[in-house]
Amino acid sequence: MKQKNFPNISTSDGRLILTNYWYDLSVVQRLSAIIFLPRLWLTACFRKELTIISEDTSYSFNHSLGMKLGTRVLMEEIIGKHYFNAIQASVYFGAVIMLVFLAMRFAGVISEEISLIGIAIEAIMLVSLAAVIYYTKEEVDNNSNLSIEAISGENDYTKDLLSEIEQIGGQYASLTISLEKSVNSQTENVKELTNKVSQISGLQSLNDHTDQLKTTNQLLMQLVLAIDEMNKRIDLLTGKELEFHVRTELQKIISKKD
Repeated sequence: MKQKNFPNISTSDGRLILTNYWYDLSVVQRLSAIIFLPRLWLTACFRKELTIISEDTSYSFNHSLGMKLGTRVLMEEIIGKHYFNAIQASVYFGAVIMLVFLAMRFAGVISEEISLIGIAIEAIMLVSLAAVIYYTKEEVDNNSNLSIEAISGENDYTKDLLSEIEQIGGQYASLTISLEKSVNSQTENVKELTNKVSQISGLQSLNDHTDQLKTTNQLLMQLVLAIDEMNKRIDLLTGKELEFHVRTELQKIISKKD
């Protein structure tokens, strides 16, 4: 195995070695980012040697960089170049999660404490993105104005990011207003439904009274018919009694003449 020595990782050769070391860990050895990123950070900050298996070479450095400078080199050479898009995408994904949690909170599905989880996730994503932007290395080209264009692009990106955050806040406010309107509308609908139910109950009571009146009328008709029938019978009895008296008187008269 070949042995090579360099002053430190912050030099141009040291940065190239760190990039090759990342490629060896992530592509050749196919390690998980959870495993090799801490190893890269420890190497950039504190270790004085590393071994790249794919090159069969061991590198040593005269001194380590320390936490502050080593973190900067790692962010500039590895995180900023290879994971910037992934972190940016995670920020948008965190915003979606936050909106979902807030919507569920206003709908009463989850509690306020649980809804704070979505806000915490989005805050972590924004802090990560801010750290990457802070350590982003500016490319300088002495033969052109690329550095100025890069700075302008960086400012444009920052403006776009702030615009996205502002839009998310606007969407959150709109969602809150919509939910409040929906709740008020549901309350009004419940009141209206209650009034209608009360009206229906009163109408049912009126129908009951109408049925009772019909029954009373029928009973009165039956009573009238019964009275008529009774009058007819009384008339019949009266006629028969009168006829009986007439016959009695006639018999008396005939008896006297005899």
